[in-house]
Amino acid sequence: MKFESSLIQIMEQRENGVNKERGGIEGQDEHLSQKVAAAPCMETVIEEFQEALETACRISFRIKNISQKATSNKSVPWWTQNLTILRKKVNAQRGKFQRTEDNDDLRDHRKEQYVAPKAEYAAAIRKERYTSWKECCTMTSINDQWSGIYRILAGRDKRAAPQSTLKQKDGTLTTNL
Repeated sequence: MKFESSLIQIMEQRENGVNKERGGIEGQDEHLSQKVAAAPCMETVIEEFQEALETACRISFRIKNISQKATSNKSVPWWTQNLTILRKKVNAQRGKFQRTEDNDDLRDHRKEQYVAPKAEYAAAIRKERYTSWKECCTMTSINDQWSGIYRILAGRDKRAAPQSTLKQKDGTLTTNL
């Protein structure tokens, strides 16, 4: 119903309110068929109608991106649903720990229950970041260049730093060791 009323309203606005007694969508259909038959260029009429349809759809339907998941609000590409679950568990344990004030034994127990998942969560984040970075570097079309950069940045390629030149007392630079 919302789509139909939106489409009728948009079509009437495009016609500047002419002939509002068309009888709903059937009247609009009749008017459109007459317009197509009388128009010298059918393409413009079709384009106008398509624009009206798209506008009515945008107004009527809530558009939701299909690729969005529960984790899509994260700004990093390596975030996974498993990390979201771990984060929720860690936050729940932290909340329990922070709410325990009176009983020291219970507080220590809950602190232990909080610290273990927190370490697991941090390790999972490091692992996901590392694998994402590794995958990014290996998927590049210029593998040799990127894999070299990856090895250096990952600390797997220990290249000797080039010997720098020294300035002598007379202001000239040395050329060898």
